[in-house]
Amino acid sequence: MASPESVAALLSRAEDCLRTAEEILEKDDGRTGVIAYHITQYVEKTIKFKLIELDITFPRTHDIEKLLKLFPDEALSKRQAWHAAVLHSFESIRRHDEMPPTLKDVKFGLICAKNIVAEVSEIKP
Repeated sequence: MASPESVAALLSRAEDCLRTAEEILEKDDGRTGVIAYHITQYVEKTIKFKLIELDITFPRTHDIEKLLKLFPDEALSKRQAWHAAVLHSFESIRRHDEMPPTLKDVKFGLICAKNIVAEVSEIKP
């Protein structure tokens, strides 16, 4: 079982990832791969925080789609699976050294990320 301090730190790191993604996006300096990475980290860490809070065991994974499936079926809308698929494409790009996402892609990915986190945050213990 994780300590309350480490659980709180996880949420703090998630918020740091969001802030970093937004700051780099604002600079508009072409580092879309870095933005995409921080967006996915924001969502992953927030989901893991909520899973811990709900006492739901999860595997060691970075797969947002798999993590979302651990919540009860009624907890999330069906569109979150689609949003997770958008973010999964960012992970695939990073792992396979493909062309980084476009600016339009990361802006949309940020919207998807915020939608996922908003719904996940509303799940009550």
